[in-house]
Amino acid sequence: MPNPEEPKKDSSIYQRPKTYIFISIEYILIVALLVTGPILAGNPILIFLEIVGIWYLLWVLWTNFALKFDLSYRPISKTRLIAKGPYKYIRHPFSTAIILITFVLIINHISLLRLVLWILLLVIIILRTRYEEKIYSQYFNDFPLYRQKTYRLIPFVY
Repeated sequence: MPNPEEPKKDSSIYQRPKTYIFISIEYILIVALLVTGPILAGNPILIFLEIVGIWYLLWVLWTNFALKFDLSYRPISKTRLIAKGPYKYIRHPFSTAIILITFVLIINHISLLRLVLWILLLVIIILRTRYEEKIYSQYFNDFPLYRQKTYRLIPFVY
């Protein structure tokens, strides 16, 4: 009987450039948001939200490194599905942290350019997460069940 946590297929077929295109566009948009306004919030509530977003990002990174997960957004040989830490509730917590942090940046210093950049970032994140989930559902036997128990990006919403 196959182990539900073990990968279904060899990961080499999943190393596609489409993932890297999504990630590259995301990083370009994040950098554009960072250079078009202040990166530290001025309002106490926004400072708190920025700290929460950074703390959450650090928790995601720690979970990834502690469990030896590959942050390249592609399954690699012998990778196991992470369902601990922030992944217990959200399938793409790294993206959730980025959305929260960049949202705070937009609210802190809003402009039409920054709003357009942020909306584009959201669209790219949604497209990438949908693409990744197609790959993961083929790669991990237990991904469909995991998908039913978690939210994609925003708890209790999406």
